[in-house]
Amino acid sequence: PLGRRGLAIGAIRAADYGRNPGYRDGAGEVLAIMQLESGVARDNALEIAAAPGVDMVFVGPGDLGADLQLEGPQNHAALCERIDATLSALLAAGHRVATVPHCGRQPAELFPRAFAMVGQGSDIIMLEEGFARHCDGMAATRDLLERRAAE
Repeated sequence: PLGRRGLAIGAIRAADYGRNPGYRDGAGEVLAIMQLESGVARDNALEIAAAPGVDMVFVGPGDLGADLQLEGPQNHAALCERIDATLSALLAAGHRVATVPHCGRQPAELFPRAFAMVGQGSDIIMLEEGFARHCDGMAATRDLLERRAAE
């Protein structure tokens, strides 16, 4: 959205970690998604979604559950009730809502509930998995070199 923002060369994803100094030029093409990850944010969801320039609201079930003290499988039903109530209120007001799989619900179950976007995975998880594969490859290379040295 339009507004003032820094460039933070090399530090922020929005500027392609400093490789795109013109990222501010496309401000009108930005999809602005506000995250609801606390009880206070959930209670103010309609006001947040109605703020100028907001295109969508993302319900973050993990952080929301933690903030509401509804963590873990034993609390899925209560957390889902709160998320579903928030979804219903936002949809009734004409807002688009996004989330990630939660409470044992998979994307195929969430789209029919009218979520406009359901994310899968995260950048941190992808980095972690990629790093683990890299480490596994390095260990395999080490093992191969050790075997050859022992021959």
